[in-house]
Amino acid sequence: MYVFRNSYTELLYCLVLKELKVRYNYNFFGYLWALGNPIAFAIIYYFAFKVILRIEMENYSVFLLTGMFPWIFISNSIVRATMAYRSNITLVKRVKIPLSVLPMSTVFQEGIHFIFSIPVLIIFIYFSLDNIYISWFYQIPILIIIQILFLYSISQILAVINVFIRDVEYLTNIFVNMTFFLTPIIYPISLVPEKYNFIFLLSPFTQIITNWRSVLMDGSLNISSLFTFFVISMILTLLSYYTLQKYKFKMSEAI
Repeated sequence: MYVFRNSYTELLYCLVLKELKVRYNYNFFGYLWALGNPIAFAIIYYFAFKVILRIEMENYSVFLLTGMFPWIFISNSIVRATMAYRSNITLVKRVKIPLSVLPMSTVFQEGIHFIFSIPVLIIFIYFSLDNIYISWFYQIPILIIIQILFLYSISQILAVINVFIRDVEYLTNIFVNMTFFLTPIIYPISLVPEKYNFIFLLSPFTQIITNWRSVLMDGSLNISSLFTFFVISMILTLLSYYTLQKYKFKMSEAI
């Protein structure tokens, strides 16, 4: 068991390192490109909603960034990890490895990008709100761990199904784009009509984004919301394990 865990960790490390090197090889700005996407979208949405539509909301730029950075972590992980098996056909067919490591490595890559973006967020929050919270030292790691667990489990399920039904990767892109607008990222949940509130509150994406905002802007965790998100993540983890165990022996033939 120890040998398996050690080899799994080493394999995960090698896969993550390889992908990061490939992605940023010969790039002058390196990992800073990972910050470009959320910042660019935040500027566009700020201009559209604050300048043109004139949403009356204090510290709207901080509100946007504290939603955009976690969302990029979510969306990139799910979209890229859904193709984890189809984009690594040789590893799936010819190399005996624990298959769960492939979507996990993708989620870890995006997690590293997100971790690198946190200092940028903290600096921006400090100069905008003049706030620094000691509680971040334990709150941020808790959120990252639970979010990785959630993203891995949902990505694992989608990656397995995508081997047999190849439309899944396209449907996943559509789903992620739709979910962006159905999650309070560019608008506060208080603007959602009361009769639709329950739909938003049932979404695990809403739970994680609202928790990131609560932590980064107020230094507090919403325990009930976090517990709900954790329970959803655990259920999905069990489901992902069952899905992989059931279909892993058929995947090398179907891929």
